Amino acid sequence: MKSKSKYAFLMKNTVVWFIIILFIGAVTRILGIYHEYATDIIDAIVILLRVIKAILIIGLIGMILYLVIQSVAYFQSKFYRIYRVNIFEALYHGVLDIHVVYDRVSRLDKVTDINMEIQRQVVTFRVNGKNYCVLYQDLYGKINGKESSDYWTLLGRKTKKYGRTNNRILGRVANPIVQCKRYAQELSDKTGLVYEPYVVLSGFYKIDFSSERIIMAFEISSFAH
Repeated sequence: MKSKSKYAFLMKNTVVWFIIILFIGAVTRILGIYHEYATDIIDAIVILLRVIKAILIIGLIGMILYLVIQSVAYFQSKFYRIYRVNIFEALYHGVLDIHVVYDRVSRLDKVTDINMEIQRQVVTFRVNGKNYCVLYQDLYGKINGKESSDYWTLLGRKTKKYGRTNNRILGRVANPIVQCKRYAQELSDKTGLVYEPYVVLSGFYKIDFSSERIIMAFEISSFAH
């Protein structure tokens, strides 16, 4: 599975939390066997474990519901009806939400020449006499990089090591802005047409800079005006 997407985060935590819940349940049952010999400290530990277990169960149900809702939306999308990409494959490659971009493009008034490059995660189309190249990217973590950087570093929660506090490095990804501009240039060289490059970011991410090339999916509607 694409380890830098929000779905990798959700799937990993769903499994981990489920195992922790089972472990806490086993520990509380063992402690319950010796309840008559229990001290106030052990009783307090049992209560604490039950509270933690309840919180984890609520979080687990929330993650599962989120995955179910997103899966239903995927199956109902125009993208799925046309391309029939298996949902497990979409999850594995981190493109489950790409239907949001494709469906918005397909609903534009007088849109033509829609083309989907699934491996590149790019939708190209023409509307109002302009050609657009929109790249979709699902990310998880804090983005450390610049608009012009070739790569972005994804940072996780802060950790303390050797007396210093740093963000845990989750990995590196090719800068989608740069990638989209390069692909738009490739298309221009090939067709002789000018393509406007834009990037739609999705997932649980944080970015400290703004760019006119980064848009929200709903902003695609403005291309038709």
